[in-house]
Amino acid sequence: NATGYFISIGITSGGTDIVNNQDVGNATTYNTVSDFPDDTDIFVTITPYNTAGSALGCSEESFRTETVIPLCTTLTLPVNGATGISISSDVSWNAVTNATGYFISIGTTSGGTDIVNNQDVGNATTYNPVSDFPDDTDIFVTITPYNTAGSALGCSEESFRTETVI
Repeated sequence: NATGYFISIGITSGGTDIVNNQDVGNATTYNTVSDFPDDTDIFVTITPYNTAGSALGCSEESFRTETVIPLCTTLTLPVNGATGISISSDVSWNAVTNATGYFISIGTTSGGTDIVNNQDVGNATTYNPVSDFPDDTDIFVTITPYNTAGSALGCSEESFRTETVI
């Protein structure tokens, strides 16, 4: 006998931070305005109504969203294309939402790994090379964020040129 439904959706039990008692009419599906956050419990209450009023005591139900692989990141120090960079520089990058760690590769040729070969640096956003970079050399860096769902795909290689040491 329902002529319509109210829906509430939140990330906590009883929560309405995603949808707050939205009247969806007589529809039996609802598309949220934006995606649910990943790796999160979602709580949903659907309350049927008709001309006599709204149903009472409707049960809340929940589900957990999937973990989504993280996006790629970019260098913050040195920035891509920089020149005259100290041979003793660290390499830093932007933290990525949902990343639980990063792999880093560094080489003296595009695609090269002669300095660092896909090293797991954990959840750090700075890498301090074991030894100085060679001087007056292009340095190529690829940083790949990861989490339990997998590694970011297609992360771009970035580069910088070290200083000339006299």
